[in-house]
Amino acid sequence: MRCKKCGEELPERARFCYVCGAPVEEIPSPKRLEDPLDPLAVGAVPLVPVARPPRAYMVGSRGVRSTVTHVDRRASLPVIRPQEPVVEKPEEFEEPLVDEVTDADSTASLAAAREAAATADVEQGEAAKKHEEPADDASPAEDVPADEPETAGEKPVDRAASAAKAAASGASELLRGAGGRLASAGRQLRDGGRAVADGFQGSRVPPAAVAGGAIAVALIVIMVLVGLGTSWLGPFAAPDEEPPVVQPPSDGSIAPLEAEGDEAESDALPSDAPEVRDAVADYSWAELSQISALIADAASDEEGLEIAEQYNLCDADGTLDGTQTKSVTLSDGTTLEMRVAGFRADERADGEGVAGITFIAANPAVTRAMGSTEVLGNGWVDSELRAWMNGELAASLPEDLSDAVVEVSKRTNTPPDVGGSQQVTEDTLWIPAYSEVVGPLGEGAEFYSSYDSEGDQYQLFSDAGVSWGGDTSFLAVGANWWLRSPDRASSIRYLSVLDDGTLGWRFRPQADHAVLVSFCV
Repeated sequence: MRCKKCGEELPERARFCYVCGAPVEEIPSPKRLEDPLDPLAVGAVPLVPVARPPRAYMVGSRGVRSTVTHVDRRASLPVIRPQEPVVEKPEEFEEPLVDEVTDADSTASLAAAREAAATADVEQGEAAKKHEEPADDASPAEDVPADEPETAGEKPVDRAASAAKAAASGASELLRGAGGRLASAGRQLRDGGRAVADGFQGSRVPPAAVAGGAIAVALIVIMVLVGLGTSWLGPFAAPDEEPPVVQPPSDGSIAPLEAEGDEAESDALPSDAPEVRDAVADYSWAELSQISALIADAASDEEGLEIAEQYNLCDADGTLDGTQTKSVTLSDGTTLEMRVAGFRADERADGEGVAGITFIAANPAVTRAMGSTEVLGNGWVDSELRAWMNGELAASLPEDLSDAVVEVSKRTNTPPDVGGSQQVTEDTLWIPAYSEVVGPLGEGAEFYSSYDSEGDQYQLFSDAGVSWGGDTSFLAVGANWWLRSPDRASSIRYLSVLDDGTLGWRFRPQADHAVLVSFCV
């Protein structure tokens, strides 16, 4: 495409002539599809190509040739080259050719200048010599060759000045050639920078995302600077703020720093504590006695339960379901299946705190009457059953268990004819009371207004959901079994649990019922 005013060859998408500045009348327009797609026919919206928008162009200077003898306006004007898209490979410009030509011309000019300078020096010397020697016959016009441009009256020094001027012109051409090479290198560097910028522009990163990222980075930097400025390292730290104490490496000769404040102590077990086993039955009675002491020495019931969990004396969630058992064989061959009933539930009789673990038998292996007469005096305190359990039955225990059992204090109601008060007994073996099995009585219970609690409900029964108004089938052992609680309405009856777990039944003390042996370690 050429300019209609000056005829200069223009790029395809040029909008004005870079020589004369005349606008280009015909601007290429995008071609249209000859046969556009029918959306209804193909079931989709056709994609219509859109012509590229006009792009900006770079303006660079062209090196001046030293060999040009005529004035060419177009040759001295800058060359306009279109900027290439990012996705296309940039065109390779023939800049080195211009530089080579310039270098050759500059070299030739410099050589010509040097030769002219040398000739001028020689001629100046000869002219001076002739000027000193007088000539008789020769005239001044004859000394000048016919092809010399000077007149007869021109001095030789003017020729030397002309030669020097030519040498300076050659040097100037050489400098211009070097400037042209530098300009070419600058254009190539600029083209590379624009290509990188177009690459970032082609990535189409949303400006909002760039701005958001910059704001986030600025906020992070500000927060870090503020934190450092206000910490003990910074200039805005509080005057009384002390730097953290760092313990230096020690070879064992320096005692470690002690923890400050009321930090929680480690729950690690003592070095002499029993080894943890999978189930209650895997421990010896001596080991259970040691574990019971750890539970009893805990700072709270919660910490004691955590120790029981570590030793697998209960489920992982700290509950009891009746499967935590250990067998005991009496001297007469009777086997008792003892269940863990609770932790830290009974008070030691020696006043040394609580007993760690309480056991209650699960099977009715022993059957016995409360007494041989209807009147038992003070009830459980004076019963024949209590005397037999803490005497003959306790003596039949295995030696390892007998050494582990501890005596505890038990509260028991007395019959109505004695005054209905409570008495405390110190027992090695005993049977549960009504409140230790059923728990606290609610309003509406049969003994709500007359019964005084003889102890808190054991965890074994509370975890099983046993209550005075709920399901008590967990208490069923296949036989009626005694409770040590007297009937508060009759002095000759005592409470018991039926074979199906039903509560609230009263029997005369002469009846033979199962005895669920209980003890603490």
